Amino acid sequence: MEQPFTEKILVIDDDPSIAELISDFCSEMGYTTQVITDSNQAVEYAKNTKPSLITLDLQMPNVDGFEVLKLLKSTPETQHIPVLIVSILASEAERQGLLSAAQAILTKPINFRKLKDKVDHYMKEMK
Repeated sequence: MEQPFTEKILVIDDDPSIAELISDFCSEMGYTTQVITDSNQAVEYAKNTKPSLITLDLQMPNVDGFEVLKLLKSTPETQHIPVLIVSILASEAERQGLLSAAQAILTKPINFRKLKDKVDHYMKEMK
C-alpha cells in the first residue's frame, strides 16, 4: 500500500483524536501529514507550508470551517490548494454550495475508502 509520495496533507480538525485518525490513515497511504487543531492558526499555517491538499472539518470553535474555507480560497498563497471537507455538517455544506469552493465533501463518520479515493484523485491531479 506504500506509495512514493512526498506531498504534504494538512489536516484541520478541532478534535485531536479524529485529526490523528485522518493523519495516520493518510500517512499509511505514504503522504506526509500535519495536524492543526486550532482553526485560528489554520490559514496562516497553510500559507507558510503550502500543503498539497487540506482536509477540513466545518464544526470548530472560534473560526468555523466555513470561514476557514473562505479565507483559504481568498488568499493567493492557498487558493489553489484542493480542500476536502470531512465533517458531520456535510449536508449543511452542500446546502450552502461549498462544492464550488471545496473539491469534495465527505461525511463523518469517515468512510475511509472514499477518503482514500478522493485523496489519491486530487494528489494525482496536482502532478
